[in-house]
Amino acid sequence: MTLIVLTKADLCENLTEKLIELDEVAIGVEVVVTSTYDPQSLDYLESQLLAGTTAAFIGSSGVGKPTIINYFLGKTILETDELINDGKGLHTR
Repeated sequence: MTLIVLTKADLCENLTEKLIELDEVAIGVEVVVTSTYDPQSLDYLESQLLAGTTAAFIGSSGVGKPTIINYFLGKTILETDELINDGKGLHTR
């Protein structure tokens, strides 16, 4: 199963436009829109990750991959940083 997860939806000014663009190239792929401020969407995403399967979290620096993984684990395992002035995450070393 393939999922595309759009994170930080609360920071996107033109989400509908982005979803339309994505729908044109990711035909038949489920898209989950989420934000750390929307636990319901994170819970749904977590329910799609079946026990015993492998998941890959890929994306640009600052999109919230460690934050989502920490949410799933229920504790901070992966270090995260505050947002920098452009609204994007700061790569944590």
